[in-house]
Amino acid sequence: MEEERRKTSRIKKNLIVQYASDEKINLKWGISLIKDISDMGMSITTGKSFAPEENLLIRLKLPSQPYRWIDLKGAVIESKSYGGENWLTRVRFLKLNNEDKELIKDYIAWFLIKERGAK
Repeated sequence: MEEERRKTSRIKKNLIVQYASDEKINLKWGISLIKDISDMGMSITTGKSFAPEENLLIRLKLPSQPYRWIDLKGAVIESKSYGGENWLTRVRFLKLNNEDKELIKDYIAWFLIKERGAK
């Protein structure tokens, strides 16, 4: 059995996210789904591969904050193909401010409590 290496809680939750390569010249936003998220990073589906350490701009809405975009910056850990032009891209957050980190942590904690209560 594979050992869990993560130091923070991660949930598997499909949330909508916008992402763009951090190129200042041609900023083109894509829309995707988050496959899982923690306060350290996330995995998203993308329509193309990104190079390791490539910076992405990310806009996220949490159900707990439906009228507020959370603007993040992340570095790509890896992009793995899972068929056709579909990629699973793992991203670690860069310079996440304390307020945004707490919003993400609170959402994860709320989801975990809700999920345990449903069992």
